[in-house]
Amino acid sequence: MRAASSSSVGQPGRAIVIGGSLGGLFAATLLQAQGWIVEVYGRSPHELESSSGGLVLQPEALEAFRQAGIEHDVSIGVTAHERIFLAHDGAIAHRSPVGQTQTSWSSLYSALRRRLSRDR
Repeated sequence: MRAASSSSVGQPGRAIVIGGSLGGLFAATLLQAQGWIVEVYGRSPHELESSSGGLVLQPEALEAFRQAGIEHDVSIGVTAHERIFLAHDGAIAHRSPVGQTQTSWSSLYSALRRRLSRDR
């Protein structure tokens, strides 16, 4: 993501991001990593860290972390080496090899919030 600054030469760009969930925080951290001054506004009156939900951590999310300067390690999730599909009787119906990292919504949200807070 490359954004051109619309401000005077030598002055950082300024951006307002509407939406304080994962999409908005990813956008804000990437802009901030490029030197922009960013303000994030969300509708929720409180932090969203308590949201639950499991996610498969896609390579694009890890690349966005790298570009935004967010350090992470294997503790951000759990690697699944295969998926096991069960039949109605509980017997294994199919095995499929995968190399996916499973993580939680809260883990991503917390990492993005920490990165934004660090630069303020």
